[in-house]
Amino acid sequence: MKVKNIYKAMIKRVLLFFLIGLIQLSAFSQLLNSPESIVFDNQHKRYMISNAANTRNGGSIVSMDPASRDYSDFVTTGVNSPKGLVIVNNILYCTDVNSVKGFNLEDGSQVFQVDVQGSSFLNDITSDNANLYISDSNTNAIFKINIASENVEEIYKDNGLIKPNGVYFDEKQNRLLICSFRLASPIQALDLKLKRIFTLSPITLNQLDGIVLDRDGNCYVSSWADDAVYKFDPGFNEEPKVFSNGHFGPADIFYSPDFNLIAIPNFKSNAIDLIEIGDNSIEGEMNPYEIMVYPNPTTGGFYISYNLKKPERVQIFFMNKSGLILSEQKGDNDKIGSHKMNYEASALGLSKGVVFIKLIIGESIFMKRLAILE
Repeated sequence: MKVKNIYKAMIKRVLLFFLIGLIQLSAFSQLLNSPESIVFDNQHKRYMISNAANTRNGGSIVSMDPASRDYSDFVTTGVNSPKGLVIVNNILYCTDVNSVKGFNLEDGSQVFQVDVQGSSFLNDITSDNANLYISDSNTNAIFKINIASENVEEIYKDNGLIKPNGVYFDEKQNRLLICSFRLASPIQALDLKLKRIFTLSPITLNQLDGIVLDRDGNCYVSSWADDAVYKFDPGFNEEPKVFSNGHFGPADIFYSPDFNLIAIPNFKSNAIDLIEIGDNSIEGEMNPYEIMVYPNPTTGGFYISYNLKKPERVQIFFMNKSGLILSEQKGDNDKIGSHKMNYEASALGLSKGVVFIKLIIGESIFMKRLAILE
């Protein structure tokens, strides 16, 4: 009976992960074009997504129904390459190259535009409900715009700030949390009263994009280098943990207190991932072995890493969307500790597209996705 129950549990987990994979893959739309930022419009119960279009023109803003995952056009003219989004008093504000624009959430009409002199690449945006705070990744600056007066002020520049990307207003401590799109990016805080930069964590990560806090004060950042989202504890006292991976250019993430989840726009694959937080979260419950697959996507070479707290047998299967096994590999070994296995897609018979990786570690089953580019 015990063996039968174990197999039932294994089958249930496989089906669960295939369902999760299909749901995440289905969050794809022809209306998405290099999605950069996402926020939730609570009044109209929809997600708003900026399409940067990976150029300096041709971008747009679209909406997504959280239940059906249906997409609709919201703003198709008047924006060039919108990136960061924030909602203040029923107005959706976005950064757009050298300006900040605002659109009425009722009808999409443009009601706000401020050109930021001296800017080069306005990126993320956050707000304290009276002011907008914007990062400029090219000039290493943080700008402040008073919404009522439209006055622009450069409140910080250089002096420890290098390629700032994600910004988040931490109301409790009246500061901006900042992460940067560079190698060895620290998590920084800009004290809005003292106008000084502080380093919050000695642990650095690479090519960071978005940054948010959840309702418990945990901090999440997205990394293009690892195609992952990392989680820091509220005091930044411990090493960050992988919250989720297998993304494709995770950009400006968003925390939804309504659904207690992290919304992740995938810039490279035109898809949106919604990952719940808590005991039922996919990564928190199903990734005790700290499994990672990267780089992801890959042009050929990649590796799989995992950590064993006790000796266990490891099997790895590469499958297509239909569940057909394309390649079967043995784990590195069953010794305690961290393991890293290098692979070449062509040597495994894997071609361009999305493949699923099933890892069986002991009696547990885990599923990951890998995107293989040309």
